[in-house]
Amino acid sequence: MQDNIIYDQGMMEKYQNRVNCNSLKIRMDQKLKNLEFLQKFDLSKLCLDSCTSIIPKLNSKTIKELALCYCTIQCIDEFELENLEVLILKKDKYEDGQVQNIIKYRKLKQLELLQYHDTDINIISQIVSLITLKLDFCGLIDIDELKFLTLLKELSLSGNFELDISPLPAFVQLVALDLSSCSLRDINKLQSLTNLKQLSLNGNYGVDIAPLQYLKQLTYLD
Repeated sequence: MQDNIIYDQGMMEKYQNRVNCNSLKIRMDQKLKNLEFLQKFDLSKLCLDSCTSIIPKLNSKTIKELALCYCTIQCIDEFELENLEVLILKKDKYEDGQVQNIIKYRKLKQLELLQYHDTDINIISQIVSLITLKLDFCGLIDIDELKFLTLLKELSLSGNFELDISPLPAFVQLVALDLSSCSLRDINKLQSLTNLKQLSLNGNYGVDIAPLQYLKQLTYLD
């Protein structure tokens, strides 16, 4: 029994940029037919506007990781993956974040959103199982609601240029934090994050790092 089959871009590389999506659908259907133990599914960089009917053919109980990076699938309404633990959604430009249905994935441990503009923090804050959260270049300002994610260990907020970091003292459980390119000037709020081991401040020019002297467990600073 195969318990960790990976169906990713590498297996489908020759189908990239194929104009005839119906042909792609047939070939993918044939490959998916016997993958009953599929755990990881990566549709990144593929043109699948008319091919999303392949999704119901997957075994919804086995898939734990799903990546949709820079592809043409615009929403995740069709995905009924009850044991999903890792979800990665990335766009190559700012677009409204259609992520309302993420809340149905109650077992999510890792969520990554890139350039999902104006992502609804209230929805994400209800996925209390999250351990790793990346919300890069999502146009975020207020992150106060994320404090309810008490299991969160890794948080990336890179590229949110108007980000208010005043709620961060409540995130005392964090061990890794990425605030690169957030136009920060004052990082005094970070001195209470005494469990931090990794911190990225790259791209925040002129920031005073003196408050970091209180972070005794910090081993990596970028």
